[in-house]
Amino acid sequence: MIKGVTASGFEYEIDETKLKNMRVLKLFQKMQKDNGTAFLEAITAVLGEEQEERLYNYLEEKEGSANVENTVREFGEILRTAGDALKNS
Repeated sequence: MIKGVTASGFEYEIDETKLKNMRVLKLFQKMQKDNGTAFLEAITAVLGEEQEERLYNYLEEKEGSANVENTVREFGEILRTAGDALKNS
């Protein structure tokens, strides 16, 4: 289990097997091609529905809105730090 906290203070846990899953890797590839649907699917696949909802609630409280920019920034940071943790394990 990878645990972390974003710079803004959002605490998350990710099952590292999710980051090694080929279906999730395919979603990341689609995200690189600017596929908004893949981005939404990736958030759910990595965080799970409960934690995804917690992220949106957190952004609404902290930033005033769970808008696209805030969500992309926060999820991007989660992926970077989780990816680094996975490489170092």
